[in-house]
Amino acid sequence: MPPAGERILMSPAPIKPTATLPAGPSGPPVVVTCRDGGQICEGHLGRLEALDDAVFAALAGDASSFDEAARLWRQARQAAAGRLPAGLVEESRRQYVRHAQAVLSGKTLPPAPTPEQKLAATQVLALLAE
Repeated sequence: MPPAGERILMSPAPIKPTATLPAGPSGPPVVVTCRDGGQICEGHLGRLEALDDAVFAALAGDASSFDEAARLWRQARQAAAGRLPAGLVEESRRQYVRHAQAVLSGKTLPPAPTPEQKLAATQVLALLAE
């Protein structure tokens, strides 16, 4: 839940990054260092970004995104067992839960969440509880 008085912006479409990481077949592999000091390769970062896009699109009421979000979420949980930095998938899960709770409580920026968005938030919470 956001702190009292804080509202979360509901985006009608997934937010795309405005910049890409430099990479090329001749250059060194791109590695991103996380807040906890763990590192993640560009491929895993791309998968997590795709997961974010799918989950937030589902929370915005895009019913077709839920199946993709579910598939990517299950893959991310399996990958977290060995290849992703400790806590990275859990950090994403916490953000999804926080956003879904904001949708359910109506603590989002106008317009107010639709019944379809509230249903989607419930479905996302159920998925994350698996």
